[in-house]
Amino acid sequence: MEKCQVCKKLLKKSDRYAVKRGRVYCPSCYKILASSKCGGCGKPIFGNKLCAMEKEWHPDHFKCVVCHKMIEDDTFAIFEDQPVCNVCKNSKNPPASAKVKRCKECEQPLLAIKYYVQNGEYYCEPCYEQTGAPKCHECKRPILGKWVTSNGKTWHAEHFCCFKCNDNLMGRPFSFKHGDLMCVPCFKKFVLHRPTEPKPTTDREVLDRTTKPEED
Repeated sequence: MEKCQVCKKLLKKSDRYAVKRGRVYCPSCYKILASSKCGGCGKPIFGNKLCAMEKEWHPDHFKCVVCHKMIEDDTFAIFEDQPVCNVCKNSKNPPASAKVKRCKECEQPLLAIKYYVQNGEYYCEPCYEQTGAPKCHECKRPILGKWVTSNGKTWHAEHFCCFKCNDNLMGRPFSFKHGDLMCVPCFKKFVLHRPTEPKPTTDREVLDRTTKPEED
């Protein structure tokens, strides 16, 4: 006599049951197991369903994560894998009860926009550029996105280059001359009068504090 894996009901030979991956289920439990789950409540969907964000939802559970009102527009924003209505997306003052990240400097809500994290604090792009972004040693401009750090300095990844031949040094051994980057061939070519050979290093760290921009 078989037993349902979920409800433990004993199944007689004359009973109907389903088998999935070698496990036996009674019809009721298998219906729940095989049904799609709501992206809002996580419970099975047996009737009508709404499809959005590559998920399925009970129609009345597709709500804005900020104001908790049903989203009826064809377009909406996405914040941390949750839907945001267009009203809240464009609002400077979402409900106080909403758990929304805000920029440390200007305090604007960080909904459906790119933002940055530094030392556990959140910044919108303009504020991060002015206050928190590291500066590129080469171009002296703020670095928004990935950067490379070595010898106490930072670079845009595309500016991490030999100052003689301008070849990019990402993934290659390199050395320094008076604080400037040099590839090993250029060091040997232009610093041959030095009594010592260059000491190539690969001591670099690639960092990124950029969040993924939320798409409409």
